[in-house]
Amino acid sequence: MKQIIFIFCIILMLSLCGCTNAGSNRNKYMSNWFKSEQEISDNMMKQIIDLYSEGNVEEFEKLFSKNSLKNIGDIDKQISSFFEFIEGDIQEYSGDCASSSENNNGNRRIELDGMYHISTSKNKYYLNFYMVYKADDTPSDVGLSKIEIATEETVNRENFMWDTLENGIFIQRE
Repeated sequence: MKQIIFIFCIILMLSLCGCTNAGSNRNKYMSNWFKSEQEISDNMMKQIIDLYSEGNVEEFEKLFSKNSLKNIGDIDKQISSFFEFIEGDIQEYSGDCASSSENNNGNRRIELDGMYHISTSKNKYYLNFYMVYKADDTPSDVGLSKIEIATEETVNRENFMWDTLENGIFIQRE
């Protein structure tokens, strides 16, 4: 019995340590597997900022889920309006995310709501986005469904509310 336990311990140690290359692949796999929802949200925000900075409408559209795009009228026009709304070069951004998840018969669905503050050389903005990160039963839902943006001044008004229910890009003007 002691020999079996000893062999099991050796196998366990080798699988945990492994050689350098295999260990690095395992670490990469494990970090992707256990990536936090905040990291996923921050990554999406970085993509939004990078594509805005590049003015890349085509790639920006690809951030949206296939199912969301079916319900959005003129996404290219909405993206262009979004790009035009933000004034100045983006200096910094920070934010948080909220999440919800469900598991139906082994099919997982994870939704994230990113809430960010953006500072540009000319103004300050709040941006919220809604996305499905994982949808085992409907992979065509994975991606953004909605972006809402407003200036800090607009958000700080009394009785301000984010109130758009449908999919797309929505600019809250004063």
